[in-house]
Amino acid sequence: MVSVVKVRVGETSPVVESAVEERKVPAPYVVTDVTATASPDGEGGDDWCCYVIDNGRSAITGCRRGSVNQVQDYAQRCADDLNARSGGRGISAWTPRRPR
Repeated sequence: MVSVVKVRVGETSPVVESAVEERKVPAPYVVTDVTATASPDGEGGDDWCCYVIDNGRSAITGCRRGSVNQVQDYAQRCADDLNARSGGRGISAWTPRRPR
């Protein structure tokens, strides 16, 4: 079960901090911010939000059209997918397997 941890912009989630300190497992991705914003250039509508998904090592920022709650749900699904892909192995699929 994955829980939503809300933190203020610029702060790190306690879940992320504890996982980063231990370094035994990859830190879980969590949604750290969802805010309403102006529409991107060339796009219509006034219901755009930006979101941030963070795991302590990297942050993913995106924009999506919808209410704050809709974008929060979308970002949480993305974080869940990212966590499922990590598989708890602690290594990236893009990391070289042998030293060169």
